[in-house]
Amino acid sequence: MAATQAACDAFRLRDLAALERLLAPEFVLVSTNAEVQGRGQAIKEVRDGDPQYERFENHDMAARIYGDTAVVQGITSLKGRSGGKPFAVDVRFTDTLVRVAGRWTIVVSHVTRIPPP
Repeated sequence: MAATQAACDAFRLRDLAALERLLAPEFVLVSTNAEVQGRGQAIKEVRDGDPQYERFENHDMAARIYGDTAVVQGITSLKGRSGGKPFAVDVRFTDTLVRVAGRWTIVVSHVTRIPPP
């Protein structure tokens, strides 16, 4: 779960070096609107500064480890600006990670928007 939380921090802090370490070369994100985004696009958005995150926090997390593969599930609370407009949303996520040479990297992330109460 540390790698998943570190990725949240890297997105919020716009830490490109950390993202390049934490996201596997074959990383894929399936977003709330079913768009598929690769590692390059995710890193480009951070480099370009849009969206900007004030909050990018995971909670209610659980992890299952299967040898050198892990599945982490939880909720991410996001707040920031995208395209100049403010947003705040909670998403339920599932991340799949692999351990290579002792280091965990995120291979796939899937998020689903949680409707407001």
